[in-house]
Amino acid sequence: MRRSSAGVRALVAAGVAVAAAAAFSGTLENGFIALDDGVYIAENSLVLSGLSASGVRSAFSMRGEDHPGSYFHPLTWLSLMLDAELFGPGPRGFHLTNLVLHALTAALLLVLLERATQGLWPSAFVALLFALHPTQVEAVAWAAERKTVLSGLLGVVALGLYGLYAQRPSLVRYLGAAAFFLASLLAKPMLVAFPALALLLDYWPLGRLRFGPTSPLGCPKIKLLRAAAEKVPLLALGIGVTALSIFSFEGQPTPGRLPPLSLRLAQAPLGYLEALTKIAAPLELGVLYPYPTEVNLLASSGAAALLLAITAGALFLRTRAPALGVGWLWFVISLGPAIGLVQPASWPRWADRFAYLPLLGLGVAAAACLSELAARWRWVGKLAWAVAPLLLVLASLLTVRQVERWRDTVTLFQHTLQIEPSKPSHLQYDLGVELARTGRYAEAEEVLLLARRAAPRRSMIHNALGNVYALTGRPEQALVSYEEAVQLDPENVEAAFNFASLLDARGRTEEATAFWCRVLRSTWPPLASARETARARVGAACERPSQPEAPAEPR
Repeated sequence: MRRSSAGVRALVAAGVAVAAAAAFSGTLENGFIALDDGVYIAENSLVLSGLSASGVRSAFSMRGEDHPGSYFHPLTWLSLMLDAELFGPGPRGFHLTNLVLHALTAALLLVLLERATQGLWPSAFVALLFALHPTQVEAVAWAAERKTVLSGLLGVVALGLYGLYAQRPSLVRYLGAAAFFLASLLAKPMLVAFPALALLLDYWPLGRLRFGPTSPLGCPKIKLLRAAAEKVPLLALGIGVTALSIFSFEGQPTPGRLPPLSLRLAQAPLGYLEALTKIAAPLELGVLYPYPTEVNLLASSGAAALLLAITAGALFLRTRAPALGVGWLWFVISLGPAIGLVQPASWPRWADRFAYLPLLGLGVAAAACLSELAARWRWVGKLAWAVAPLLLVLASLLTVRQVERWRDTVTLFQHTLQIEPSKPSHLQYDLGVELARTGRYAEAEEVLLLARRAAPRRSMIHNALGNVYALTGRPEQALVSYEEAVQLDPENVEAAFNFASLLDARGRTEEATAFWCRVLRSTWPPLASARETARARVGAACERPSQPEAPAEPR
């Protein structure tokens, strides 16, 4: 097969990057959302301070208090600090970097695929599908998902360097691929399946394995055992960094609160099927798909049978259409770590960001199918030339619409609650808090009451309702909600702060003192100002027990 000229390849790669940037340009007008963006950026003093020695030490720290609610991904922290240094604390700069990283990844994929297969237009289709698909919106439009797009770019670079190593093996090239694989893991332990994916690439398109097809790259042939052995150091690297990430994760639930293994095993085939459904028909994409409490075993068995049938068919065609089998197995293997069988914390049953790199495999498989059919029937090839651009245009239009849904917290959460039948109470809670923050108290109360009905024993919901009542001049209702919150969770320091403040304001200083003491016992850094207020209030209550205090602003 004759390769396209370097100028044409460069022009097409630039076109892929421009198309990705155009489809996601709306993210530059989006704000932060009330889901991780605060912890990662908007309320993270270390990030907003920019690059500093203390920030670098925190990024590489294994102490959970240095990155509360997160796991070990130091390169992601450093990239966010660099954004704050360059662009300031506003969301635009963080969104811009996410967009640029995604566009670069798509362009690089075009270059790598064309080089390995010497097929420019099939490679362009795969790269554009990766760049424009609506399931990519979560990874790009969510500022806190910097870890996904950064890890994805570094992982694709690692794959490209591995291809150079396969073509002309040397220790320097191997170490280069390993270094970028490590960097990808230090941005997010997403590409832990890299050794298995590299072995797939050895079969096609690199053509290294003796029983596999030949490659236009002219890679030297090796035995399967040797190919597997050279992946062992990479496997050890992946296991080591993943273990560090799990170890450093703060706030993960105890094993008893995780879904039982039997439920995870039953849900896994349905998870793959849902992934295929979301990718094939990306019409109802939200931000949260909660893990089920039970699974229909008949549906799970049917999904497993369908997946096995597809896998068997792809393997059967491995000699006639090797790209089909490799593309499908890429999807299955790369999605495996996120499908829920292994959970360091309570994961959703599915998240669109899980498809970021697995989508590449399905794109390759789709292009292989079209190429095989076009080789048999010429009319299929002509039809593909007509339909493929239309599919990409449709995908980009859906992406633009999905980007608009990520404009702000209220828009995104309201949309998700409309399409998600389970109506997760914690999403209702987050929406209610955001509505209250923006002064939409009536709507906030309505949503929080629905959340309380769905999860009556969640302390945070009662505290948020208490805040709404307090801010709308209903102190008696607020006291009831705060009291319920602290009874349900004595460790809810924010509720204790709010309850003590309101008790003080109503002259019940003796009762308030016990709850001020709870605040003082807290060591969580974000509550430092609350502890100062508590310390002052406890002293005042001792000196002037009959003097009511004005309530502090609810937290």
